[in-house]
Amino acid sequence: RPKVSWPGSGGIQLTEAGNGFAAQTKLKDQKLVGQLLLTFQDPAGPKIAVEENTEAQTHFVLSDVVAPDGDTGADSQAKPISRVTILWDTSGSRGGRDHAKEIKVLDAFFAKVRDKTITVDLVTFANQAWPQKSFTVSAGNGEAVIKALRALVYDGGTQMAAISPSPTAPVPDLYLLFSDGLSNFGAADAKGFKARVYSFSDDLIFNAIFLRWLSQKSGGDFFNLSQTSPEKAAAAVGGARLAVLSISATAGKVESVFPRVGQPISGELVVTGKLASASANLLVELGVAGQVTKRLEYRLTQDNLIRGDLVARFWAQRKVNDLAIFPEQNHQTLLAIGK
Repeated sequence: RPKVSWPGSGGIQLTEAGNGFAAQTKLKDQKLVGQLLLTFQDPAGPKIAVEENTEAQTHFVLSDVVAPDGDTGADSQAKPISRVTILWDTSGSRGGRDHAKEIKVLDAFFAKVRDKTITVDLVTFANQAWPQKSFTVSAGNGEAVIKALRALVYDGGTQMAAISPSPTAPVPDLYLLFSDGLSNFGAADAKGFKARVYSFSDDLIFNAIFLRWLSQKSGGDFFNLSQTSPEKAAAAVGGARLAVLSISATAGKVESVFPRVGQPISGELVVTGKLASASANLLVELGVAGQVTKRLEYRLTQDNLIRGDLVARFWAQRKVNDLAIFPEQNHQTLLAIGK
């Protein structure tokens, strides 16, 4: 029985209902601000469910606790930083904000590398990218960079493809992207990055799916600054993280498996997909900086099928998240999954 806490008055008590638990409450004219939290007692070992839905499709989901080998969350195995490119979104949708948390990320990052002298290339963009301005930051003093950012004017639409690096541009050790990720002009597919991209947003509305995809496919990460403090986000920049390197069936057949290669793992591994054979052996390879450090094997079988659509819905959510990176070009597939 999970424990429940929530921001409303009184409490919510879960009672047994069928093969699970349920709770309900009624409120009127009350404002709820906060989170509904469910705390589960985690049983030892991996948890695997294989389910057949009404269309005779078999989906699976597995969950396993994965401890990293040593500290891979911050600076472990990180290469020295001597050059950084800041990509700063100046489109009209980001106007009217003070960007204080984003500025704090940079302050904390510069403090983190204060024992080095680094070159900072500032590239501003909206519907296009403008020529970069270069700064030298020594002893953690990024005042000139911060001053330039505070003087920016916000206007125009956003074309995320505009941040794709020019073939002649200097390759930094990492990119710091500050944007809402909402591409509403031209192409959205930013590509060609030869270093990790770390993206940050404190905007009221932002495309987290796109920003997370763009960052994680390069080996970086995305930080929602309304959930992660600027200091904690800056501390994670440049670190080598445990990530999914491959998922494959060594026996049997699986299809449409998530997560995609490159997704970081923070304590829990969750894999979902379609089981296209009576059974399968699933091999998951995890690693740091492209080097395999863990090989995990799981046995999937239809011997004890669950009947329903809960796992299918979970799988569909993951597929929708993947397709929603570029919703226009995936419109028909998204519609079909919804149906």
